[in-house]
Amino acid sequence: MKTFFSETTPVYAGEDVLSLLQKEISLYKRVFFLADFRTLRKCLPYIENLIEEGIECHSLVIQEGERFKNLNTCTLLWKQLQQLNAHRDDLMVNVGGGVVCDIGAFVATTFKRGMDFIQVPTSLMAMADAAIGGKSGVDLENVKNQVGLFSSPNSIYIYPPFLETLDQRQLLNGSAEIIKHALIRDASLWIDILAGKKVPTSPEFIYRSAEMKCEVVNADFQEKGLRKILNFGHTIGHAIESWSLIHDLHPVLHGEAIAMGIICESWISTQVSGLKSEEFNDIKDYILKYFPKYNLPLSSVRQLIDLMRNDKKNTGDKISFSLLNEIGTCSYNHFIEEDLIVTALNVYSDLKV
Repeated sequence: MKTFFSETTPVYAGEDVLSLLQKEISLYKRVFFLADFRTLRKCLPYIENLIEEGIECHSLVIQEGERFKNLNTCTLLWKQLQQLNAHRDDLMVNVGGGVVCDIGAFVATTFKRGMDFIQVPTSLMAMADAAIGGKSGVDLENVKNQVGLFSSPNSIYIYPPFLETLDQRQLLNGSAEIIKHALIRDASLWIDILAGKKVPTSPEFIYRSAEMKCEVVNADFQEKGLRKILNFGHTIGHAIESWSLIHDLHPVLHGEAIAMGIICESWISTQVSGLKSEEFNDIKDYILKYFPKYNLPLSSVRQLIDLMRNDKKNTGDKISFSLLNEIGTCSYNHFIEEDLIVTALNVYSDLKV
């Protein structure tokens, strides 16, 4: 078992973590599990089987997907907790991907001014990134993460066998954040990703990614400086994801949108922050090899720009980016003009697969 720390939160990773989770749960008289319908069936039974006699347990279930990461879902959960007479000294255990972990943390932190909670990420995205770092929040009118808090869980348990419950698209989705972590801070990880001849989904890559996320969070928990580099690929990526949630019957997944954002923002990096053209080509070629090419809504470029203006990293009217200086090094607080952003979107649109 490997152990990292995100601020004061221990992150336990390995195939033997469930026994430790069992011990922590046994400290509480009542436990509320939060899952979506997929993790309710495929993951929660592993944990429920650990519960000792005498502990009162309740399961709360939400719909799967980013469309349901909103205040309406939170209100339903708050009402259920109230009806079940939940107290501040009870425990919430969030068992799921990034959506479950984000909503669960937000609901637990705000209900009666704060319940204890534990994160048990079940997706590659959540294990490598989303469950770590003490952020919680929900979308507002399909704009990403507009309402939220910094709120640290008691602990985080990464149990890699849960990855066996995922399909290939979900594994690909989660690998985008591991790729991002390599590009912004770990050139050796990027070399290993390229050498692997497939998207990085093994426990080794998860642990390296999780450890790197912890290092950045520990240096800048409230995102005043260094932590902003974790947003590389996300200014454009979040706008695409939000646009797709509004307009597509089958919207792109978070990681798919971030992969597009990585290409666009890597190209901007060649124009602004020193990334070499050959490095951009390596990034672009790798992502296009594995991730589906999306038909960007260039006729709706004004909507995309407006969505970027809602990004929480911005200062005033300026659209802020974190950009690569080279592979493995990222800088932040680059304020980019609209014309250059539009050109980057066109560069992506014109790429041939």
